[in-house]
Amino acid sequence: MSNLAKDEIVFCINCIQSNYPGIWSDTPEKIKDLLFDIYDENVELSIVEELCNQRIIEEDEYAIVFSNYGYR
Repeated sequence: MSNLAKDEIVFCINCIQSNYPGIWSDTPEKIKDLLFDIYDENVELSIVEELCNQRIIEEDEYAIVFSNYGYR
């Protein structure tokens, strides 16, 4: 079980997909293995599957979303 929060896992997944593109990170299983190999975190496959298509929202994007929709 991982000690990372979901936003930390998303960050790690984004880093893995950036640094190991294509066949190295094209499935949740491969990403799970790389999370263990690189970060020494044993993340459950179901969590990796849930988070692998999310990306980190950039600060500029956040400002646009907040200015358009505010706090809800």
